[in-house]
Amino acid sequence: SHEMWLNSARTFFSKNVLHRIYYRWVLRRALPAIRKVLCTSLETMDFVRELYGVEPAKLEWYPLGGDILTEQDYLQWRNASRLRLGVGESDVVLYQAGKQDSRKRILESLRAFRELAAPNLKLIIAGSIDEACRAEVQSLMLTPNVTFLGWRSASDLQEDLCGVDVYLQPGSQSATMQNALCARCPVILWDYPSHRPLVDGNGWLLSDIDQLSGVLREISTNPAQLSAMSARSVELARQYLDYGKQAERVLS
Repeated sequence: SHEMWLNSARTFFSKNVLHRIYYRWVLRRALPAIRKVLCTSLETMDFVRELYGVEPAKLEWYPLGGDILTEQDYLQWRNASRLRLGVGESDVVLYQAGKQDSRKRILESLRAFRELAAPNLKLIIAGSIDEACRAEVQSLMLTPNVTFLGWRSASDLQEDLCGVDVYLQPGSQSATMQNALCARCPVILWDYPSHRPLVDGNGWLLSDIDQLSGVLREISTNPAQLSAMSARSVELARQYLDYGKQAERVLS
């Protein structure tokens, strides 16, 4: 299950007809044959318990996973990615991906980045830009240290993530976050409950968007800390997100 209050049951019909009546009925008919309901986020566990009436003992956190490259493959991908992206060895590259709209806080990211104007920081944006904020986003991107790549394939995205230094996601949740951890990226994430187990010595959780400026300043003045954070990200990825270990959990 991947439903949660942030993206499901957001209208009267969806909540009270689809979820509370139909989906609940289907799931509860199947429950006697189910050992566990695997939930991709902690927020999903709350949703399934509250709306479908599934007892907590049947729920298990099972986050979206990813592939973790060997050290040799990672370094090869990283070098190729940085060469393709045109960034130097001393550049600190932040990467924000996905459908960029108000929920992703792309405008806030660009404003904080431009306000700091740190010469050693570069911001790369991948994905699509929502029409509602397109004009303002394009205006804010008119600076030498901001690059817009457009939409990226899954393989391109993985290579990009190996080449950047920090994954930036100050807004709504995205599966790219798990891929970023598997690619050894330190992260800047919004403080959702499901992000907390995955941010432990490898980045920053934001509870106020105004905190972003301070985090960017800290990265600019002390980029050496990112190396240890990168190592910690892949430790957490191996613990929680590795596809092999996730498969073993199901098979056992």
